[in-house]
Amino acid sequence: MGITVDLTKSKAIFKTKVREAREPLFAAQDVLYQRAIEADDDDAKAAVVTAKAALRDAPAAAADDAKAAVVTAKAALRDAPAAAAIANASDITELKAAWNTSLLGAADWIES
Repeated sequence: MGITVDLTKSKAIFKTKVREAREPLFAAQDVLYQRAIEADDDDAKAAVVTAKAALRDAPAAAADDAKAAVVTAKAALRDAPAAAAIANASDITELKAAWNTSLLGAADWIES
């Protein structure tokens, strides 16, 4: 009997890791947004909105950059880890592919 992967548990762990990786990145964007508000800089505000949307879409963007939608609602921040790339992964390889290193950084916790 070989080692098996519980994909349901793996997906839950993956979602948690995405949230953990994005938390400090969102906090940094919040600071930039507050500064943009103070400076009444609409361009800077728009840049932060775009950056936060990219973070929200990180799992979907990694799986299919061409189809990644820009999501700006606060509910999307909460629900983003349930993106189709994670929810629809049929094996551990597809699940690992959902991690977007360009947005979330290296995933040292993922084994090759």
